[in-house]
Amino acid sequence: MSNFARIKNVSKGQLILDFGAVTPGKEVLIKPEAILTISHAEYEYLTTSCKKMFEFGDIDTVDADGLEIVKAKNVYSDEDINKIVALTAGKFKTAIDKIENLDVLKVIRQKSMDEGKTKKFLDVIDERIKALNGDVVLI
Repeated sequence: MSNFARIKNVSKGQLILDFGAVTPGKEVLIKPEAILTISHAEYEYLTTSCKKMFEFGDIDTVDADGLEIVKAKNVYSDEDINKIVALTAGKFKTAIDKIENLDVLKVIRQKSMDEGKTKKFLDVIDERIKALNGDVVLI
């Protein structure tokens, strides 16, 4: 059994992880789909103090020898995003309202623009982004 855990960035954007509370001065930039090996103490810090990163689909656990494994929720693959973009207006809004990850919403917005979706679709995404981001749409 090792004293390390491995986590993966399952979000659509880069993440900066600050482990300063556990390992002074340690800050790591982790790109999408990258796997990072961290100490058990750093993993326990993430799973307790930064639990929302797992809940919002930013981080997933690859393995954590001897520790309780926390799995990511709200993870959207490219296939999932394509299915959402292909939905009719009513179903599109219902799907968008369930998403809590800003990076995923931004990817869906860009994909919707690339696919030539109408302003109605983009407005639905913008309203959801505002609801999550305090009335600010940053694209």
